[in-house]
Amino acid sequence: MLITRNTFGPIVPIALLLLACLHLTIGIAALITTHYQLNQIEGQLGYVEPDTTLKILSGLLQVASIISALLLLLGGLIFVLWAFVAYNNLAKLQPTNAPAHRLIWSWFVPFYNIVAPYRMLLEMSVDYPEQIHKQDGKTYKKLQHLDKAAGAFWALMILQLPVLLVVEAFNADPNSNFEAQLKTEGYLISGEYLLGALTALMAFIITRGINKAEKAIIHHQRFDA
Repeated sequence: MLITRNTFGPIVPIALLLLACLHLTIGIAALITTHYQLNQIEGQLGYVEPDTTLKILSGLLQVASIISALLLLLGGLIFVLWAFVAYNNLAKLQPTNAPAHRLIWSWFVPFYNIVAPYRMLLEMSVDYPEQIHKQDGKTYKKLQHLDKAAGAFWALMILQLPVLLVVEAFNADPNSNFEAQLKTEGYLISGEYLLGALTALMAFIITRGINKAEKAIIHHQRFDA
């Protein structure tokens, strides 16, 4: 059966790359801000009124975090829709392990969303390259390890959850030392954004790879026709 061009194909990799760059920038900025504030309070007891530089850095970080959250929300929605169309196209080429609509609702089911979306993304990462193995050996060689990017993407997504939980637990502790809290929170938030950048980068690699495979399949379908 003939497959159609994924409408979200060109948009998703760009959005993910922008998100990766933004998260990387925020992660580094958060690290710099934390170091700057720690230098300010060195030798001081308790809270120290931030100076103008720190206020500017903190303000920029807050604005960037809001933009990042909006882009993450929009990018996540487009990514899910892209995955649905891509999986539906794969189902036209071969029998698949699940209906395409599962890639939409499975993200919102607790615990089930840890397994189901990953299995379907992994299936696409393996089977799309295999679809072009005989027709386009050059593209296949570039994409044959796409499943490793899918595994890294999912591992990074899961790894971010305990980091968030640790940040929240530390903030909730009324007995924590101010300097220690600032240091832990600052480093963990920076690490969270850096992990987010790597996650978005892996998602970028996956979407771009599957888009290339789809493009090659559509090209050969037209050629064969």
